[in-house]
Amino acid sequence: MFHATKTLFMKNKLICIGATTFGAAAYFNDPIKSTMSYTNNRISYAAWSVAEKVAKTTASYSFGNNLFGQLGLGNDVKQIQPIFVENLPTNDNVSFIDASFDQSAFVTRGGKLFTCGCGAHDRLGHGHSDSNQTLPQLVESLSSSEVTSVSIGGFHMICLCSNGDVYSFGRNNFSQLGHDNQNPGDATKINNSPFGGKKVTQVSAGRMHSAVLLENGLVYTWGCGHDGALGHGNKSKQTEPKLVETLKDKRAVNISCGRDYTIVVMDDGSVYSFGRDGNGQLGQGRKSLVVSAPKKINLPASEKALKAAAGDAHVLLATESGKVFSWGDGQQGQLGHGGNTNIYLPREIDYFVDENEKIIDVAAGASHSGCVSEDGKLFLFGKGRSGQLGRGDQLESNAAYRVTPVKVEGLKNVVQVALGKEHSLCLVEEK
Repeated sequence: MFHATKTLFMKNKLICIGATTFGAAAYFNDPIKSTMSYTNNRISYAAWSVAEKVAKTTASYSFGNNLFGQLGLGNDVKQIQPIFVENLPTNDNVSFIDASFDQSAFVTRGGKLFTCGCGAHDRLGHGHSDSNQTLPQLVESLSSSEVTSVSIGGFHMICLCSNGDVYSFGRNNFSQLGHDNQNPGDATKINNSPFGGKKVTQVSAGRMHSAVLLENGLVYTWGCGHDGALGHGNKSKQTEPKLVETLKDKRAVNISCGRDYTIVVMDDGSVYSFGRDGNGQLGQGRKSLVVSAPKKINLPASEKALKAAAGDAHVLLATESGKVFSWGDGQQGQLGHGGNTNIYLPREIDYFVDENEKIIDVAAGASHSGCVSEDGKLFLFGKGRSGQLGRGDQLESNAAYRVTPVKVEGLKNVVQVALGKEHSLCLVEEK
């Protein structure tokens, strides 16, 4: 399957330069139009579904830390600039990527899921195995399902299928899988009876908690509630999906689970957060260490949020106007404001305004951040010691951090970015 793939993959490239420390994935029936607009198609735009774009030929690239093989390159050597990921099926275009901690995942247009990286706690979905994988391997237990997207948590993954079914695998120490399968390395369908027959449109995984968004805008969470990340007004663990009651009269369009907190974007452009707030990641002024029920974040009245990306302890937020706001942990420059201090309330990243760049996708890793512009440029900032900023031998990438966004040279037509602990992935459209 993987023999002599490079020539064919020059037309189906997957570039890995990082991954989202805690992922969010979505599926939409209607593809997004290739012409960018910031008007009415809020739900599709909020998830940055690449349905229209990935119908074309794509390529995947990776770079950064590779200690566990998370770059999918067949070795454990770190890369300081984007490297083409070859070892994926030659006859099935990659349509979705995600990354978190030291794992990476690739979903093909044909609905197959491939994973690589750290295999501890069965987190790669390859049965009962703690083995690391340096090349993307098919998740066999999902071979009969049509996977459309995946979200990687700390030690588990959640997969969304085209029919709305949700599967999970990996560590289950706080019931974050949503089922009691005794073989956690095999993908198992979660109990969907609490959803009342409504279809799941997005999944998101934190370090030890999980969330889904239904087609009617309701949000369900389960797993570890110790830090209030489930939004149920307490710190109790939930063994199966439970409705976030405080938000039931609103309509959510985007969810993102951070390390131990959750961000929810509503159809009116408002944003709610709950969970741990030790670094100001809730965007509420860090008034309490833990917020166990959803609370609205104050944004400028003129801005309507579309997508949130929750990292380890910081958040990026993209708006309808193409602007980006960030807050939370800034000690590695990952907020993009030119400094390395924490920020407790949303603040606009001036760089993109000054450079007249409209941003359509955002990602947050452990200590680095990524933004994709409407014309396909990729900007990265934050920690770069392992090469996760993709800047080659530039000082801020390989030895320190970058406190303002920097364009990754050599990449064009980027449609999606995903960031992990110290590595990055991107999906590129080939014209």
